Amino acid sequence: MGYRSTIVIGVQKELVKDLDKLFDKGFEGDTAHWVDETHQHENGMKVYKIEQIKWYDDDPFVIEVEKFLDENSGEYEDEPKTFMVGLGEDGENHSEKGLWYQYVSKIVELDITQDWN
Repeated sequence: MGYRSTIVIGVQKELVKDLDKLFDKGFEGDTAHWVDETHQHENGMKVYKIEQIKWYDDDPFVIEVEKFLDENSGEYEDEPKTFMVGLGEDGENHSEKGLWYQYVSKIVELDITQDWN
């Protein structure tokens, strides 16, 4: 089965076409998922959300995406052109790049869903 994550990636509008081309190549093997939703932020950042993906550092597609984000991150740390964050199924963050917390809220909670009466 493997460890599954939610991955959120953001890029400024001038990088959207290039990232979309990269996504069009697709994910290989068991990581075969597509972008579940996107949002356009008011400052021009396009935000992608991918659910239930195996995001392993040694996967060729993951390497390519992370390289793209690193190479296009921008000149100034306080005005990044890209960001990324992963949330593992254990609730822990991973693969953090850029100022993701300006665009993504993380809420982890415990909820009793079983009616025991």
